[in-house]
Amino acid sequence: MTTSSLPEERLGQLRVAKLRALVGDRLGGDVVSSGPFATGAALLDDTGMASFLIEEAGPRSLGGALVWAVRQGATSVLLIVDAPAEVAGRLGREATYFDIGVSVERLVATSSEPVPPAPFDELPVAVDVPPDVQALLGAANVSVVTEHGVTRAEVHGLEVARVVESEGGVPVLEVGVGRFDREISSMMFSGVPTADALDNAVEMVSRYRAPGATIHPLRDLVPERWLRELVVAEPALVGASELSPVATTLAIDSLREAQPAAAVGTDLSGEPLVVVCTAGVDLDVVPLAADTRAFVAPDARLVICGPERNLLAPVRAVGERLHRPVEFVAVELPHTRSRS
Repeated sequence: MTTSSLPEERLGQLRVAKLRALVGDRLGGDVVSSGPFATGAALLDDTGMASFLIEEAGPRSLGGALVWAVRQGATSVLLIVDAPAEVAGRLGREATYFDIGVSVERLVATSSEPVPPAPFDELPVAVDVPPDVQALLGAANVSVVTEHGVTRAEVHGLEVARVVESEGGVPVLEVGVGRFDREISSMMFSGVPTADALDNAVEMVSRYRAPGATIHPLRDLVPERWLRELVVAEPALVGASELSPVATTLAIDSLREAQPAAAVGTDLSGEPLVVVCTAGVDLDVVPLAADTRAFVAPDARLVICGPERNLLAPVRAVGERLHRPVEFVAVELPHTRSRS
C-alpha cells in the first residue's frame, strides 16, 4: 500500500510521527499541540517552538505556517520542507523578513539540513516590441504591462494579447485570453487582421469586466490584477501620489491561480511605496509582499490592499511580525462598484 492510499487520519498520524523524528532533541519540552497541517504536520512545544513538515512544498508555503504559529503564540518556527533546492531557498529568504525567528530546512534522505536564503533571480528581459506592434497597442483600449520578460496587453487586468516571438524569431502580437485561448484564436482567426482580432477581444472582455458587471468567468479571472489597475488609476485609494505596475518575485502562468499583483511609486509625502493587491483570502500574501518590496524597493513603505472581508486578522497578525510591518488598506474590487 502506498502512502497516498492510506486513510487521511492514518496519513496524518504518520506525518506527525515523521515530524517528531525529524525535530528530534530540538524539541524544547513537551508537545502541547500537534496534528496534520496541509500536506504535512505541525506541532508546538511548551517552549513556544512551532515545527512544521510540508511535503510537496511550493514557493507559497511559508504564509500558512506563520498564520498557524502566530495564532498559537509561537516564539520561533522550524519549517522542514520536501521541495527542490530553489523552492526551499526562496522560503529561506522570505523567512529573514520576520522577527519571530524562522528556520527553514530541506528534507534530504531521512533527515533535514538547513537551507541558506537564496539570492533573487534576475528577471528575464522582454523581447523588443517592434514599431508595428507598438502602433497596434497604442491604438487599442488596453494597458501594456511587462512582467517577468513578457509584454502583455490587458483589459482591466486581464490579458487579451501578448508579444511573442514567431517561428522566424520576429516578435508578433498574439491575441487571446490566456495561452490556450491564444492558440485557439491563432487557428480559428488566422485570416483575420491582428488589429480586428484585438478589438474583438477588447470588446468581449470589456463587456463583462466592468463596475457592476454580473457574474461571468471573464469578470472573475485574476481579480488582483484588476484591483491593481484600479489603484494605479486612483493611487489616493492607498495613500499614493503615483503608482505603476511592477512584477512580484513570483511568476504564475495560470489565470486560475491566486497571483497578487504589485505596483511601485511614491506616497503622498513623496516617499517610496510598494503596493501589493490581493483579492481572496490569501494566507501567503505577507511573505510574497515582503519579498517583492525587498527586490523592488527595499526602503519603501509596504501596503497590502484588498477587500476588507478578506484581510483577515490572522494575516494582519503575520504582517505585524515583519521587521518592518506592513500596512493594510481596504479597497473593494472594481466589479462591486456602481457604474458611473
